[in-house]
Amino acid sequence: MLPIYSRQFAGASLVSDDSRVILDVPATVASGNVVELTVRVDSPMTEASYVAELLVRAHNNAGAKVAKYDFSLPHGVPQVTTRIRLAAISPVQAVTVSAVAKVIEGNVTNFLRAVRQVTVTAGACDG
Repeated sequence: MLPIYSRQFAGASLVSDDSRVILDVPATVASGNVVELTVRVDSPMTEASYVAELLVRAHNNAGAKVAKYDFSLPHGVPQVTTRIRLAAISPVQAVTVSAVAKVIEGNVTNFLRAVRQVTVTAGACDG
């Protein structure tokens, strides 16, 4: 089942894991105060195939929706780099970070996803 923000984003559409969505985030961070994250979607960004939107979530955080980005055809590469805050759940459990891209290919809309686990030893969103 998709989390609420993903359901609002993708509706009833199938969201598939896809290697075209590249989510670069460290596997382990000492502090959740500043975690660098880059998301890139391999897309030709032409009228026939382009990324329209991108949703980034940190599923175990109190505020799970991290950001939503809109793209248009003049963008050369659908890529974002930012810093996020993550909570430490426990020393054993990791925070799940995901990126879902809305990709328009002709008359078909696909939702493609990448998911990564991040172990946070000292959370920023705790308490």
